[in-house]
Amino acid sequence: MVGLPSQESRGSILMKLLSKEKVEGLYYKELAAITDGYTGSDLKNLCITAAYRPVKELIQKERKNKGIGKSVHLQNLCSGFDLTDLTRYLDKHKFSSHPL
Repeated sequence: MVGLPSQESRGSILMKLLSKEKVEGLYYKELAAITDGYTGSDLKNLCITAAYRPVKELIQKERKNKGIGKSVHLQNLCSGFDLTDLTRYLDKHKFSSHPL
């Protein structure tokens, strides 16, 4: 059985997962510390879920502006996601490993 990643390993996994993303105010050490018990797969799911926030905002803006003659384009979606987005989803995405 493969053990859970250490805090240092979780930080490295998060850096790799988010290397191509526009992230703001992200402290990998802090995030690694609060994700104790998370597997690499759990971390990936957490990052994917948090990354959807800017997309959800874009969809809401499009719906709001529909019929007004205004359109929000993808290039105007400049906000990335941050530690707040990731921590917001920690309660919803519990880790999959269970202590023996």
